[in-house]
Formats: sequence, C-alpha cells, structure tokens
Amino acid sequence: MERGYSLIETILCVGILSLSFTITLPSLYRWHAHRQLFNAAEELRLALERCYVAATTHEEPVKITLGRDGVIKGESTTRTVFSIPPSSSISIKPKSPQQTELFFYPNHSATPGTVLVTSAQGECSVIVSLRGRIRRVCV
Repeated sequence: MERGYSLIETILCVGILSLSFTITLPSLYRWHAHRQLFNAAEELRLALERCYVAATTHEEPVKITLGRDGVIKGESTTRTVFSIPPSSSISIKPKSPQQTELFFYPNHSATPGTVLVTSAQGECSVIVSLRGRIRRVCV
C-alpha cells in the first residue's frame, strides 16, 4: 500500500487555498492602507510630543511649520527637532488654512490647533490643546 496524496487531493487543496486567498486579498489591501494612515498620524503625534518635551526641557519655544509643500518641521532657535517629508499617498495639512504654525512654550502651554492626516481610506486628526496635550483621533 502506497502512502501520499493523490493528484485530485492536491488540486483540491490548492484550489481551496487560492479561493480563500482571493476572498481575503481586498480586505488585506484596505487593512494595509488604513494601517499606513494610522502610522502616519502616530508618527506626527510622536513628533509633536518631542517638540513639547524639547520646549519644556530646553526652556525655549519650539515652532512647528506646516508647509504648503507637505513638509512639516519642528524647530527651536538652536536646532531642528523633527522634519517629516511629504508622502504621495498621505496628506498632512492644518484643519484651518490660516493656521500654518503651532508653537510649544516652556511654560507647558501651546498654540491650540488640529492637523488632519488624510488618505483615500480615511482621516485622522492630531489635536493639540492649549495646555500642550496631544491626542490622535482616527475615523
């Protein structure tokens, strides 16, 4: 008696696996795109946290510039705290077009504002409060 799988059993297994992969592929694509959006919003939130810490520890204001070209920079008078280059799939811009700068001050305060991180899959908001608190809200 021989051991192993017949050709029909192997073809059936390959067919079932390819069918399940075909069904899950679109949802994996959506999950990956949503994850990229979430990661970009989290990267911005952490960069703003670094600005808050730099302002309070070095006792000098830190200015965050939200450029029209998509570049976001956090700078104090002596150094650059962070710089985020533009992305082709993710847009980062202020909620209000008039507010292109945010400031963190050494006295644990900040310029309040909201920065929108958007992609084709959704939108996240990174909100800075007057007291310098930063939170991320994704829809």
